[in-house]
Amino acid sequence: MSQLSGIVSLFLIAAAFLTSCDDRKSQQSSVELSTLEAAR
Repeated sequence: MSQLSGIVSLFLIAAAFLTSCDDRKSQQSSVELSTLEAAR
């Protein structure tokens, strides 16, 4: 039960972080695409 609450709290923190950094999403996606292409 404590593990579940910890996972939920982590998920909420991650969701708040993503929403606060929403304007950075385009930069992050472009970086991920470049790293995927480099991995090839």
